[in-house]
Amino acid sequence: MHRVKSRFFLAVGCALAIAFPATQAHAAIVERIVAVVAERPILLSDLRSRARSELLALEGSSTARDPNLRAAEEQEVMKATLEHMVEDELIALAADRIGKALVTSEDVDHAFQQLAEQNNVTVRALFVDARRKGKNEQEYREEVRRQLLEGQLLQAFVQPRVRVTDQDARAIYEKSKRETLEDSVGLRTLILAVRPTDDPAVREKQAQALYARAKSGEDFCKLVTDHSDDVNSRKECGLRVVPASQLPPGIRERIAHMKNNDISEVIKLRTPNGDVLSIFQLSNNKTMAPFEKVRDEMMARARFEAIVKQRKVWLDEVRRTVVVEQRL
Repeated sequence: MHRVKSRFFLAVGCALAIAFPATQAHAAIVERIVAVVAERPILLSDLRSRARSELLALEGSSTARDPNLRAAEEQEVMKATLEHMVEDELIALAADRIGKALVTSEDVDHAFQQLAEQNNVTVRALFVDARRKGKNEQEYREEVRRQLLEGQLLQAFVQPRVRVTDQDARAIYEKSKRETLEDSVGLRTLILAVRPTDDPAVREKQAQALYARAKSGEDFCKLVTDHSDDVNSRKECGLRVVPASQLPPGIRERIAHMKNNDISEVIKLRTPNGDVLSIFQLSNNKTMAPFEKVRDEMMARARFEAIVKQRKVWLDEVRRTVVVEQRL
């Protein structure tokens, strides 16, 4: 339910082509409507603004140098972002029907304060980090406002529909177990988070020093226990068993040529919570804990999947009450 960004609604009757004066004769801004939801237009400029962070993230992908693959990836990002924006409009429409403002500016301020406290930084540092990733303060505040609004509506209209049983949790467990045995990779992971207040160059230097120690033969499990910022995974030496298909392409490419206990170089990943520097050790350990030990985790996963499913059902119900037209 993560990852939503900002829009600026403009009332326009048709597409506009605005040419610059003679001093900029070769530059032009072309504005057009890419979707309409209940007579509310979504503009191409707003779509590009919302997709900016994802498009920037493509710069580091393995396909960045291939124009055809890059264009295809960008198109997929634009389509997915537009669908998110349409969903945002449907959620806003549902909120309007309730007849009151569910999220105030004070609610947004409070959410930022909580986020800053969780990350042990200032609110200003959060905005500085967002700008570094291509998002200004207004866009960031609007993103959080939308998240809060959706959360309230999900609580009101979706969560009452969700019923999760022990049988659902066991089904999730058995599915995970099959994936673990059939198409999975065991990775021990040492993670260094690049927080908004950190100097990226300093964190990179620290990660390279840990990589050198691991390559020289130091106990990787001890390095994870002593230095990984992923506190919850320290007891398991950072071990994660995940389907290979769910790994980012950059990681799949690297581990394809690794053997058991091999150490990867430092890999930079962009996550919803910020950049992280990771070092992986390939492991043949694909065992899975008994259901009784992971029951709470499986129940949480089952509930999450149920909420995602019921969210789609609810949005489809709202969509059927209005006219939605996409023109991308």
